Amino acid sequence: ISHELNNPINFIQTNFASLTNNFEDLKTLLEKYNTLHEKAELENLLKSETESIRETEKELDTPFILEDIPILFEESEQGFKRINDIIQSMRDFSRMDKKNKHTHVNINKCLENTLVIARNEYKYHAEVETNFGEISECLASSGQLNQVFLNLIVNSAHAIESMQRKGKGLITITTLQQDNYIVCTIADNGPGIPVEKHAQIFDPFFTTKDPGKGTGLGLSISYDIIVVNHQGTIEVSCPPEGGTVFTISLPINGRRPPE
Repeated sequence: ISHELNNPINFIQTNFASLTNNFEDLKTLLEKYNTLHEKAELENLLKSETESIRETEKELDTPFILEDIPILFEESEQGFKRINDIIQSMRDFSRMDKKNKHTHVNINKCLENTLVIARNEYKYHAEVETNFGEISECLASSGQLNQVFLNLIVNSAHAIESMQRKGKGLITITTLQQDNYIVCTIADNGPGIPVEKHAQIFDPFFTTKDPGKGTGLGLSISYDIIVVNHQGTIEVSCPPEGGTVFTISLPINGRRPPE
């Protein structure tokens, strides 16, 4: 999908750059026309023609057009950048050729890509705050870690949504390095999880969502990816002030899965 999107976007973006340059050329020419027009008015030349031009300028609101078009260009350019960021994140997020291979992975980059992909799930319900530390790359499967991060971020967004509060909630993502481990916490200020259910949270098919709203497989798969495939740890806690915190710890050196 990202490859198919990238071709027409590049085509439109190239045309847009040419259009921007063409407008600047036309603007230069219009300025010269306007200088000539003002001179004709001062010398009372071609009176009916100059009056007609002024009337047309008033009808078209030419000053507004000349002021508005560069703003539209700038906003469109930001839109192109946004699309390019999404396409790149899609490519990085779903790189199938490396899905099951352990390579040197930047966890911060994985989280950034996942947030772009998950944006539609959380943008209406939560703000996201990131506190990314300076961390080493770790030996891991980026595709599998992306799946874990996506599960946790979407779960946090759904938990916050379930509260039906007036304003948006908050999801806070933090990374840091402790000795030979990368630690990532994904915290939200949703309703939390009852303490008596913490021991079951990673069991297959166990879910705190209403019937039909979840399979109960997301956290079970996440546990398997982190603990079994990466020899790390994943824990859940609910602080007294409310909400849920998932803490993931990954060994920097990891381990390569058997060939």
